[in-house]
Amino acid sequence: MREMVSYLKRICCIIVHNVVILCNKIIYSTSNYVSIMENIQNLNLETVAKALSADTRLKILKILVGKNFSSIEVYKEYKKKFHDDKHRETIYRALEILLDAGILDKRYDKKNKNVVYYIKHKELTIDLLTQKLKIKDDTIH
Repeated sequence: MREMVSYLKRICCIIVHNVVILCNKIIYSTSNYVSIMENIQNLNLETVAKALSADTRLKILKILVGKNFSSIEVYKEYKKKFHDDKHRETIYRALEILLDAGILDKRYDKKNKNVVYYIKHKELTIDLLTQKLKIKDDTIH
């Protein structure tokens, strides 16, 4: 439980379009959600919190806002944007962790003939009172 609370203190809310990450703040607003799904398969609070606990994965989310990139494109953009010399395997592992947590999804791009990753939901909120995940039902492709 302590581990989960420490992850939640770090990440309370992610709004994907602007990638606003509010740290150490609690937001108690659910009235502005058009459609909230309470019990979502494959979205586990602890798994999502752990996936969002690494700076590399948060930077990858910033790269993928509104974009569909292959793992090599994410790697190149990461290196260019953050001037951080991560190995391709590290980026690929981070993408897979985000995918397993249900934050990202992937699909085959017929035009470029490769697999691309994209942010799955427009908004993901962690409610600290009920310890449940809430997502806005708009899916981004």
